[in-house]
Formats: sequence, C-alpha cells, structure tokens
Amino acid sequence: MGSVSNQQFAGGCAKAPEEAPEEAPEDAARAAEEPQLLHGAGICKWFNVRMGFGFLSMTARAGVALDPPVDVFVHQSKLHMEGFRSLKEGEAVEFTFKKSAKGLESIRVTGPGGVFCIGSERRPKGKNVQKRRSKGDRTQMEVDACFMRRMPSTFDHIHHYLSYVFQLKANETKLVAGPMPKHIAFIMDGNRRYAKKCQVERQEGHSQGFNKLAETLRWCLNLGILEVTVYAFSIENFKRSKSEVDGLMDLAREKFSRLMEEQCFLNICFAYTSRHEISNAVREMAWGVEQGLLDPSDVSESLLDKCLYTNHSPHPDILIRTSGEVRLSDFLLWQTSHSCLVFQPVLWPEYTFWNLCEAILQFQMNHSMLQQKARDVYAEERKRQQLERDQAAVTEQLLQEGLPASGDPQLRRTRLHKLSARREERVQGFLQALELKRADWLAHLGTAST
Repeated sequence: MGSVSNQQFAGGCAKAPEEAPEEAPEDAARAAEEPQLLHGAGICKWFNVRMGFGFLSMTARAGVALDPPVDVFVHQSKLHMEGFRSLKEGEAVEFTFKKSAKGLESIRVTGPGGVFCIGSERRPKGKNVQKRRSKGDRTQMEVDACFMRRMPSTFDHIHHYLSYVFQLKANETKLVAGPMPKHIAFIMDGNRRYAKKCQVERQEGHSQGFNKLAETLRWCLNLGILEVTVYAFSIENFKRSKSEVDGLMDLAREKFSRLMEEQCFLNICFAYTSRHEISNAVREMAWGVEQGLLDPSDVSESLLDKCLYTNHSPHPDILIRTSGEVRLSDFLLWQTSHSCLVFQPVLWPEYTFWNLCEAILQFQMNHSMLQQKARDVYAEERKRQQLERDQAAVTEQLLQEGLPASGDPQLRRTRLHKLSARREERVQGFLQALELKRADWLAHLGTAST
C-alpha cells in the first residue's frame, strides 16, 4: 500500500519538505522485519461488548475470495466509528490486518468503502430504566438464574478467545509439557450427523468436513506436525446410496486439489480398509517368493511392515476419532498398535484447535509408556527373534557340511554375517521390484480411467 507524506504547516503556509536523511542500516533492517499490512473483507463473527474484543470472519483477501473463511482478531480500539465502539454480529466490514507468527490481527476496521462501522447500540440509560439491584438485594435463585442466562454466550466467547491465545503462543511454547507428535491420523467422523443437526443436506455436511480438514492441516503445520493421515472413504462406504457416493466422489475431486496446496504431508486413505491392506501385503510377499526374489525364510513381520501402503511413513503417534464413536472401523490396525488412541465427542465439522491440543496433551502424558517402552521393547523382541532364526539356519548349514554345530565361534559369526547380508540384498531387490509393480499398476489404472 502506498504511503502519503504529511506536509507541516506554520502560519497557514506549507513548508517545503526537507530532504529525508539517509536511512540507517539498522532502521532498514527493522522496517524489513515489520509485518506487511494486508487488506481483507468479511463480516463480524462475534464481538463481546464487555470484554472489548471479538473476531472477524475474513471471506476475501486482497479481492480474492477465501473458502473457507479465516478468523481475524479485532479489538475495539481498531474500530473506525463514532461514539460507542462495538460491532454487530454479521455486520459487513473491510479492514487492514497484519500477519505474523502470532496470527492475524486487524489494524483498522471500517464499513464497506471505508465508511464508519454501523456497530451495535449501547444499552439505553435514563430515568425510566429499571436500576439493577445489587447482589445483596437479590435472592440466591435470582442470582443463579442470571448466571445461567449469561453463561452460554460468555463461556463460548471465553473458550474462543482462549483457543485464539493458545494458537498464537503454540509456536513459541511448543506445548512445553512434553514432546510433540510427528504424525497424526484422523478418523473424520460426524459429517452426516452434523448435517442432520444443522438441518442441511448431507452433501453440505461433507463439504464442511473437507473445509475443517484444510483448517486442521494449518493447525498441525503451525505446531510443527508435518505429516497427517486421514480416513477419507472406506471400502464399506460404497454400500451407501448411489447419490451420496457420487456426491462424495465429486466433492473429493474438487477439494483434494486445494488440500494439496497445504504444506503438510497428507496421506489420504480412500477406498481403504486395514484388512485389505494387510492381506494385500501378504499376497505381495507370496508373489516375491514365487518369483524367486525372496526365500520363504525372508518373510517376517518386518518385511510385512515394508509392504504396507504406509511403508514410507512413520507409524502415527496419535490416532484421533471424532463424533464419540469408540472403535477403529478397520483403519490402520497394524500401524496404530502402539499409538495413543484419542476418542473425542465433537462432530468433525465442529472440531477446534482446542480439541487438537487436548489430544496432544493426552499423547504427552502417555509418551513414556507408548514410545520409550512399548515400541522399543517390541523392536528389540523382533530383532531377537530374527537372530534366533538366523542362528538356527547357520546350525543347519554346518550340520549339512559335516561340521560341529558348536564349533569355531569365528566361523559361526562369519556365516551369520553372510546370511544377514544375503537376506538384506534379497529384501531390497524385492522391494524395488514391488515399487515398479505398483507404479505399473497405477499407470494402467490412470490409462483405463481416461
């Protein structure tokens, strides 16, 4: 945005502007660090008159429509209006705002075209207004009733404000109570119930669910969680009505391209069940044995893990399911055996940053048991079992060659090393062949769909 220089006036005559001094390097560096002012438009989402702050719902930024809208914090001191400073919910506004690591904050808020904000009306005052009685003059029942009337809106606003503050400080504090997860999986449940609750079409519920996913990805990115896996569509979902399935497919094509713009690594499980994934991994190992790429003794839990669709990703640290359902619904059964399972009652389109923080805190409280103990112990046990199998194979080789099974220790160590190296070579060759096989299948699928 261009700036307009102010001329200084003395005695009604404008002074010629003096030549500006050369800007010091430290001043230039400071100016470069200052957040750039941006332009937005939207409506007042809510405004708390007593607390003097609220949130704007930005529907357009620099003339470009935003879907979904983005929240911008607003304080009453930033409102361009006469007299009492308070916005009316749903009021159209235009504003400048700054963007920094702390979030979005409005700088100057006006009505459309730069006019004064309309604002809400002040509480009327005068002789005819009934004077409020002090607490001492009210019965306990009246006090309780007054508190219950104020409680929903006041507590909702406080909850929203605390969510905002927590979100602003997340980058700085990194939830210091414990380590941060690197990978979170979501079962995004509750879209249809949300649609029924709001008395809208099911398709609208699914659309709001996709919008919530985009928002959740931004939260994860701000917290340093760079990988997210979501259960977008189960194989079992094909049993739903044709109109709903077709609508979901159209919506997926429309929304996934936008989701790809997020900087988080997103795994989308579509037309997926965990049982199908595991059985497919077993079939692929059997194919490797048939092709002579593997020996039957190479088949193990570790190799099956590498044959899963998620083989390039670490196992999720947290699995979150919304809507209050307490089951995994055939999702990542193998990968979440040592994950922190969090079941939350909120419907997915109503999921908040505060819900995400609650899940992360649960993970942190159980991190020692989940990560440092269970996974490490299980990994050591798998190594021990593999070593026992290798030692049995070496013993069999020595006996077949007429050598004593418990003979030269150096010979046994050499044989063990060679056995392990050959197995690793076979496994890597098999995995490379498997990648090529899958790539060919995907290429054929893409050709058939066009």
